[in-house]
Formats: sequence, structure tokens, C-alpha cells
Amino acid sequence: MSLANLQLATMKMLAQQESLIHALYKQYEDVFPEYADFWNDIAQDEMLHVRWIEALFQDVQEGTISFNVDRFAPDVLQKVKNYLQKEIQKAHKENISMAYATTIAVDLEKSLLEKHFFTVYEGDAPGLRTTPDGLAKATEGHLEIVTRMWEKFNKRGEAS
Repeated sequence: MSLANLQLATMKMLAQQESLIHALYKQYEDVFPEYADFWNDIAQDEMLHVRWIEALFQDVQEGTISFNVDRFAPDVLQKVKNYLQKEIQKAHKENISMAYATTIAVDLEKSLLEKHFFTVYEGDAPGLRTTPDGLAKATEGHLEIVTRMWEKFNKRGEAS
């Protein structure tokens, strides 16, 4: 597989990860209709993140962006995908609490920031700096929002 194809495949996995986070938040919207606006707002932002990542696909194909594929091992990305799918199914089939859902959301958003998920692009393509910066800022905003909601449902910092 050529480097450009490998880079594109990795980017597609990252976009899929954002799409699965969107799906999880939409599932939470269904499970917690009294908080539908909250979950819908951040779910829609996740789809915006997908579109931002996808907007860079052509630049990768043209070679104007070099994407560091070594940054994310395929097995790690697969584990994240499996985890998100498991959480979507759990939200669909089990009686989860809002405390649990907000704990998962906080953990996801923190993980994206702590692993510097948004600092993986190199190159000179237009939007190269704005896309990762925008994703990082949006995720920081999500973390702040979900943390506030988490605080409403979690006593002494423990999920129920």
C-alpha cells in the first residue's frame, strides 16, 4: 500500500471514530429524552468534526498534507472502534444512568485531548492549521460542557 493510501486509510479510521462518538451521543439522546438538546448539540458537533477531517482527504491524496500514520497503530484504532461500538450497544440495551453516560463522555473528550489527537498533520495545505486547531478547541469546549453535566449527576466524583 502506498504511503498516500495508508495515510488516507488512517484518516478514514479517525473520521470513523468521530462518527462513532456522534452515534454514541445520538444514542444517549434517545435514552435521555429530557436531555435531548444537550446530547444532540454535542452529537452534531461530532459530525462537523467528521466533515473537517474528510475535507483533508483530497489534500492527502494530492500529497499536500503528510499524515503521520505511525502516530496511531491500527490495532489501537480498532480497539477504540470496538469500545465505542460496545458503548453504543450498552446504551441501547442496558438501563444506563445519566451519571454513567456523562462519565463516558468526559473520558472520551479527555482522551482525545490528552493523546494530542489533533496534532497529527504536517504540511502546507490550506486549512491544515485551522482544522486541527478547530478540532482541539471544539473538543475542549465539549469537555467543559460534558464536565458541567457530569458534575450534576456524579456525587464525590464517582459514576453510578
